[in-house]
Amino acid sequence: MRVHICAVGRLRSGPERDLYDDYLTRFDRTGRALALGPAKLIEVEDKKGGGMTAEAALLDRAIPSGSLICVMDERGRVQTSPQFADQLAGWRDQGRQDVAFHHWWRRWH
Repeated sequence: MRVHICAVGRLRSGPERDLYDDYLTRFDRTGRALALGPAKLIEVEDKKGGGMTAEAALLDRAIPSGSLICVMDERGRVQTSPQFADQLAGWRDQGRQDVAFHHWWRRWH
């Protein structure tokens, strides 16, 4: 199952980028044996200033068709690492080809 991490904006060089790169390297190394991966970062930028509606359209076009979209929201359900691993394994075992993670915003489309 391919994993897509979707973001609005670009991740610049620095500590956050280093953490992301390290995480992806570890995920790809260990995930392959579990039929997870590769993981990929999808970054979109609304250079025309269209706001959230334009950003949603850019993400909609960038995320692979048929992907399960998992929206991350600080007000959502909190999972432990084992619970999250079980969730990923469940999606994989159900035959999901792609899962895309994105942060919450007021309006998806």
